Amino acid sequence: YKISVDAGFKKDTASFQSMDNYSEMQVKTFSRGTLEDLREDVKSRFIGKEKVTRDIKQILQEYIEIALDDNDGGLCELRKIIINSLSKTFDSAVEEEFFQRMQFLFQHLSYTIPLRSLKEKISEGTLVANLISPVLRIFFHDAYVYPTIWPNTSSTSAKVRKLAFGDPSRAKQPDMIGNIVNNGNFAYEVMFGEVTGEGKNNTEKKNLIDLIRLGIFMKDSLDNILLKTGVNRVFAWQVIVTKWTGYLMTLICPGIYVMIDTGGSVEIPRSFESCSMFLSGLDTLFAFQLAYKETVKEILLIMNRNEESENEEDNFKTWRRQTLGTPAFKRIVKFK
Repeated sequence: YKISVDAGFKKDTASFQSMDNYSEMQVKTFSRGTLEDLREDVKSRFIGKEKVTRDIKQILQEYIEIALDDNDGGLCELRKIIINSLSKTFDSAVEEEFFQRMQFLFQHLSYTIPLRSLKEKISEGTLVANLISPVLRIFFHDAYVYPTIWPNTSSTSAKVRKLAFGDPSRAKQPDMIGNIVNNGNFAYEVMFGEVTGEGKNNTEKKNLIDLIRLGIFMKDSLDNILLKTGVNRVFAWQVIVTKWTGYLMTLICPGIYVMIDTGGSVEIPRSFESCSMFLSGLDTLFAFQLAYKETVKEILLIMNRNEESENEEDNFKTWRRQTLGTPAFKRIVKFK
């Protein structure tokens, strides 16, 4: 997906794209070839091609098969096998850490998800508490360096923007925020998440509005991070029931904020019966996780040096534009 604001064109433009499914407005303004090249360029610069090794995938698939085999002990046997495999090592430190996280995840799932999916609809609150938060925290949560929170207050980045421009309205509240910690305090918001359950709120309009909200949260945060560090990317994700999709935003030229999907969707496991679908999307989550961690490390390195961004990064400061700064853009993203 992509959201763009162009202060240099005759009118501001905002549009969304998924893979090669471009809107008429996008094609008319930029051309299909340009959009395809742009998405691939942004993705190749910020999202790597790393994949989970075959050995790890094979072990996790065995975990699923053991859990579903009632004749061989099922979940009890799975828990024993996970404990016995805690000492397993890999050649790569990255692989070893990832496998340890997966062991912890499957141990947790053995207590929190059923063997087979329930027929009852799952509310947003239940989704977050039982499925989404436990799974995504494995990938995106470090309590000391970059904790994820499920806030009951509005985004700090949105508050800063509204105060700067004298906007008295209440800042919006994302479902999840990924923060960077510095000296015991939250320094920057680098990732946002929105969740939709299976209830009556699961409509196309609501999900599109959530996507626009994510874009606005990301843009506010990116402006702040660019100003202070020169790092030019932030992240987000959207979960509709159990379908996870990751996004990245970067500023490519004056006033053009590009938000892309990072490639494919992942099925969050709601039962061991559906865990194989989760494994098929594991490469997507893994690449997203590594890109997110690398961004956090880059920001922390700059903060610890106490240096202002220089040279090329200074261009980004002048490229920034006010959020929802023109009537044309406000009409496009009007929620009602």
